[in-house]
This record gives sequence, structure tokens and C-alpha cells, in this order.
Amino acid sequence: MKRIIMVCVLVLVSGCVFAQEMPRETGKKNAVFVDLGYPIMGLIFGGFGIGGGYERAALPQVSISGNVGYVGFTLNDVEYLGFDISAVIRYYPSGMAVSKFYIGAMGSCSPLSITYNGSKETSYPLTVAGMAGWKNVAGGGFFWEPYVGYRKSFGELKLPAGLGNLDYELTGLMFGVGLGWAF
Repeated sequence: MKRIIMVCVLVLVSGCVFAQEMPRETGKKNAVFVDLGYPIMGLIFGGFGIGGGYERAALPQVSISGNVGYVGFTLNDVEYLGFDISAVIRYYPSGMAVSKFYIGAMGSCSPLSITYNGSKETSYPLTVAGMAGWKNVAGGGFFWEPYVGYRKSFGELKLPAGLGNLDYELTGLMFGVGLGWAF
């Protein structure tokens, strides 16, 4: 309960602070973007990744977005193919959805297929996350958007024969950068 009160106070205070320094309306209601986290993960593990989404202002201070992503790589003779389908709601305390500072919540399903020695298993973990970011929109609409958050995943990670079984619980820091166009 104490945490909920602290979050509410932070949201109200940040809304007042940010609203003092920016105009109320940018005219940008939509955004399309690529999330650089997927290609970076693919490159780190010697594979491929791509991700992106669409964001729409639902209210003056609230936007919703749908995001998709894919990453695939092989590590120590184990092949990983992961998809991510997520929905995000963002609150912009400045009063301008699709611009400047935001806090948000995400829910996603991330099917993961793991293949080892010809045996394949697919898992469907669910993830919830809280996040904050800053959408830096340039005059023409191009933007870059660093974000950070905390995520928790639920579900059983099914492993192919020879790798055993584990309880899947990915909890921790998430961060990334999006590039896109606001219009």
C-alpha cells in the first residue's frame, strides 16, 4: 500500500513539473518505430533480430501501442527462436501523448522455441513490466526513445530432452532504444 501511494505521488509531482516547461500540444498522435534491442541481442549471440511497433494517442496524456519482435540464434548447439507480442500503455505527465517523458505498463506473450539434438520444445511465458522513458521528437517527427524498466515473466520453460526442465521466471532490469517517426 505504501508503494502504491509513493507511485501516485511521483506521477502527480512529475506531471506538475513537466507540464510547466512544455507546450500542451505537438500535433503528433501516431508513431511507428523499431526497437533496437532485438537486433542487438541477435548480433550479440551471432543470430538475427528485428522488432518494432505502432503507438497511438488514446487520450491527451495516454497512448497505447502494439509491439512485435523476433530473435533467433544458436548457442552451444542449442537453437533459440523467440517471438514477442506485447501491448503497452503509456502515461505522459506533460499532457502530450507520443512526446517527452512517460511511464508505462506492458503485458506480453513471448513464445520461445528451443531445439537441441533434433528435439524441440516450445514455451509460452507471460510477462508484465513497468517502464519509463523519454521520447525525443525532432521537428520533422523523427524520434529516438531510450527506456528502462523492470520485468517479471511467468510460466514453465520447457526444455528439449537432454537439457532437463526449469521453472521459467525472468525477473529484472530491461532497457533499450527505439527509433521511429511520429506523425
